[in-house]
Formats: sequence, structure tokens, C-alpha cells
Amino acid sequence: MRETPLLLIALLLAGCRMSDMQPDASIGALIDTSIAGAEGGQPGWTYQQRVSVDFDSDGELETAVLTSDVTFNARGVPLWEDGHRWQVYVEEPTGERTYVYRQFLPNGSLTADVVRRESGSRTMLLEARTPHAVRIFEVRYSGPGRLVLLNAIERPIEGAGTFVGSPRP
Repeated sequence: MRETPLLLIALLLAGCRMSDMQPDASIGALIDTSIAGAEGGQPGWTYQQRVSVDFDSDGELETAVLTSDVTFNARGVPLWEDGHRWQVYVEEPTGERTYVYRQFLPNGSLTADVVRRESGSRTMLLEARTPHAVRIFEVRYSGPGRLVLLNAIERPIEGAGTFVGSPRP
């Protein structure tokens, strides 16, 4: 009889996971190998955002880069079209790059933020949004070629449930 309450508690705890995927289920799922790796700022990849953070706690700053193949008008305003390729990579001070994300998002966008976990370590939080779904990934970078997918969640967006009114910030 004692096993039943323990089993019930285990099942309840398992149902409370923040993630739909097991940690490190497949960091490869974030990389579309049909998209060649690009460097932010190279021709065709001029949309870019950067942050310098010590992700791997080695005492040196790595640079995380988010880039897209969107084109710009004469005034430098991005011309968002039907869809774009998006990439995120981490670059070591030596120039060595590790790609975290390479995907085409139809009518979508990608944002990235640095978050600090309770342990003090820093991770990347990626939000890929299309009109039909939102996907959020938390990725740990531990050095060149060493990535761990810590959390991932994907949810469809209900057309009737979209907030309308003032533009989103």
C-alpha cells in the first residue's frame, strides 16, 4: 500500500515539468542542415543583434549573435516578407563558432535573451514565433561544440485567442 502514494507523487511531479522535451532531447532539432551557417554582417545577413557574456564560466566573454537574411530599404528599415532564415551562434574570442539555431520561420520572428539560472549560470532563451505557433528553447553553451537543450515548449496559437488593439511592444 505504501507504493501507491509514492507512485502517485512521482506521476504528479512528472506532470509538472516545465518542458515538453527531455533535457538535451535534441539540440539538433534546432539546426536545419539545409541552411548554410552564416556570419552576422556578411552579405545577405546584415540584420543582427549581439551580446557578449561569459556563458561557459571560463572567465572570457563569448559573443552570441542572432542574424537573419532580411533585406533593408534605403532608409535601413527591415523589409519583413513572407518568411526569413534565422540563425543564432556563439563565437569564442578565438573566432570559433558554435551554431545554436538555424531555421526558416514563415511569417515569423526570432528573439533571444540571456537568462541567469538559480545556479548562477547563464543560458540563452530563444523564442521562435509564427502566426500559428510559439516555440521557446532554453540552451546552455558550455564551450565550442557543447550545447545542451535544457527546456523546450511548443504551443499552437489560437486564431480567435490573439490579443488585438495597440501594437505589441
